[in-house]
Amino acid sequence: MHPALQNHDILHEIFQKLNYLVDGPDAAWTSKAALSRTLVAASRTCKVFADFALDVLWFKLESLQPLLNIIGAFIPSAADVLWLPSDGMIAPVEWERFRKYAARIHILSLRRDERINHRVLAYLSAKNDGAPLLPALQELSWVLQDVIAPDLVTWLPRSLHTLTLENCDDGPDEGPYTQAYFDARVQLLQSAWKQIIEKSPYVRDVHLISFPRRILGPLTSMKHIKRVHIQDFHYIYKMPRLVCDRDLIQYLSRIEGFTVLKIEPHFITAPTFSGFGSLCDLDIQGPLHQLGLMTSVVSSSHLASLSIWHDADEQLQDGLLPSNVSKFSALSSFQLSVFLGEDHVIAQSTELADHLRPLLGLRALEEVTIRVYLGPTVKFALSDSDIHDLAKSWRRIRELYLMYTADDRSPSIQSLRYFVELCPDLHSLHLPRINGATALLESDSYPFSQQTHGLKDLTLREVPWSNRIAEYIDSCFPSLEIPPVPGPFGPQETKEWREIQDLVSGLQAERSTQSFGSGNITTETDLERSEHNNTHGWIVIISADYGEIH
Repeated sequence: MHPALQNHDILHEIFQKLNYLVDGPDAAWTSKAALSRTLVAASRTCKVFADFALDVLWFKLESLQPLLNIIGAFIPSAADVLWLPSDGMIAPVEWERFRKYAARIHILSLRRDERINHRVLAYLSAKNDGAPLLPALQELSWVLQDVIAPDLVTWLPRSLHTLTLENCDDGPDEGPYTQAYFDARVQLLQSAWKQIIEKSPYVRDVHLISFPRRILGPLTSMKHIKRVHIQDFHYIYKMPRLVCDRDLIQYLSRIEGFTVLKIEPHFITAPTFSGFGSLCDLDIQGPLHQLGLMTSVVSSSHLASLSIWHDADEQLQDGLLPSNVSKFSALSSFQLSVFLGEDHVIAQSTELADHLRPLLGLRALEEVTIRVYLGPTVKFALSDSDIHDLAKSWRRIRELYLMYTADDRSPSIQSLRYFVELCPDLHSLHLPRINGATALLESDSYPFSQQTHGLKDLTLREVPWSNRIAEYIDSCFPSLEIPPVPGPFGPQETKEWREIQDLVSGLQAERSTQSFGSGNITTETDLERSEHNNTHGWIVIISADYGEIH
């Protein structure tokens, strides 16, 4: 064996890379089954490899079934659920193997269709003298369905730090959904929830899905909690909506050490309190006026990330975002998503810059994402001067994504020079439409910018394409590289698409003798096609509507 492989740190790093391939960004390229076979083969290659390969193989389980299958004494019932040993005994060898593999599990997910016999869990827990059967477990994701198995709680270690619980209730098997049924369900949820908190007091991250309001009280007893995500799914059978009201918001604000909070606030009226002094990441969804009240109670002076999801059907009397977001001077990441019904009425101006004005004073912004859709007839305008104001205000910006229904008053291609001059760190830019005055640019006497920029990602959804415009973009962003152009969907190649291919081919030939960076530019008619074709991530897209070729 090579001396390098005798170093345990090196072996640990090698096998962790395999684990990264399973759950990392490149997982789509790798079959989990194939990797599992590779790890099993590696564990049998030599004793040195065995521990490292098995650690990775058992690091994350999506079911308890593989672990329970180790014990051959268990017998399946008619419902295909493991039952108690037929002779009441487990062989010592099997028990020792079971404990060794259980000690390797760090992440466990119990799915909705997971059928666990609670007697089996209790039997194994008693055999282990009540000690945690999963001593290394760090993350637990548990879908609580018809039968809640509190015996599983005895398996959990005190070191558990991430907990996801989903209340998945399909309603009673027979009869109507009564208040008595709901009360019984709540009692079961409360029992499991409290037992978990008592058993694992060091949980830091909590994600609760579709839990009734009155079950959330024990959150305040979790002294080490740092991140909370409370989510409401509406598919739950007649389960009352989870309402994050004023009392609950105030309740949560008293918990010390919060850094991340993701909730749907409702029915907050005239808040007279403030809190969340340690908050770094806030993600809120709901009616706009409620979101404004929610941001008003956050006193954190170092909030770094704010995401606002507005999906309520109401008149937009106060614009697209709460005006008080301007108080978060340390904000480095902001996301606004507004998706409303067809032909929604907006009370304020359709000048997009008017709605973004509260953000212009946030000089620390590095990532900004704006997605707005109010129906096909509600269109927004953005001028060259607006682009200048954005670039001037956000000089630290690294990623800027603007997506909205644009009208004819869109910025011209020349407005890109403001990013060249004012935003040196920008590496990703997305604009929905470039449709300004290009006659001056088409003139041979128009001077191109002498200053260049290292932009890597560029997306222009609609652009009046021409060689002159391509040359102008090339002069501003020389790091962009143009790959081959994919064809459009369908069997027929249109005349307009051939024009695009000719334009890009000409630009490719012109630039073939030059050496620029590693950026990437794609011309196409369908943004989604590019995103699917380039699995490793597209860098730049210039998307032209081939019905508007000039």
